[in-house]
Amino acid sequence: MAIIKQKPDMKKEKIKIELSEETYKMINEYCAWTQIEDISYFIEEAANFVFKKDKEWKKHVEEMNTHC
Repeated sequence: MAIIKQKPDMKKEKIKIELSEETYKMINEYCAWTQIEDISYFIEEAANFVFKKDKEWKKHVEEMNTHC
């Protein structure tokens, strides 16, 4: 079962990135396998997955919110 699923369009910011050829190939294969038509959605969901799982990042965000 795919971890990242399709989601409706949302407001987006344009960015430019560079990836290794192998990483780009794997992302495209994953998107084809899951029928994700927008590679940007994959990148966003992958980033959100990291944000949710990274305990040090969560701690950092909590500390920033406490100081605001």
